[in-house]
Amino acid sequence: MSYANEAHFPKKGDRYNAQITVNGVPFDILPDTGADLVLLTDKEGARLGIDLRMVRDNLHVQGIKGAPGDFKIVPCWVQIGNLEPIQAPVGIASDSEALEESLLGDKGILDSGISATYDQSGVTYRKVTVAGAYRGGGGVSF
Repeated sequence: MSYANEAHFPKKGDRYNAQITVNGVPFDILPDTGADLVLLTDKEGARLGIDLRMVRDNLHVQGIKGAPGDFKIVPCWVQIGNLEPIQAPVGIASDSEALEESLLGDKGILDSGISATYDQSGVTYRKVTVAGAYRGGGGVSF
C-alpha cells in the first residue's frame, strides 16, 4: 500500500479538525496541541471493541475545562488521513463525563516523526523524511 507524505484538513468554520483511524475504525477528531495523547470519548472508544475491564493501564487526566477524568490507555494503530499508520497510546474515557469530544494529542504522534502545522486554512500533518535526520521529536508550528 502507498501512503501519502502529507495530510491536510481544512478548518470547519473556526475549528480545526482531522480524520483519523484507530485500529482501522474512522473518527473525526479535534487536533489539540495541549493534549498529550489521542483521547477518545467512551462512546467512540466503544467502537474499537476493546473490553476496558481487561485494560490495566489507567491515567487520570485534568483538562483545561471541567473536572478530571479517568482513561484506560491502550496501544493502538493510529493513521492520520492517508499517512502511514503508527503505533501510539490512545486514552479511552472510562465514562461519559470524562471527555466531551475526542482529541488528537501529540504523544506518539509527533514522537514518530510527524509534524503538525496550523494556519488559517487548517492543519497539515507531514511525515518527516529527511535523509539521515533524527526521526523522533516532530514538532508543531503555527
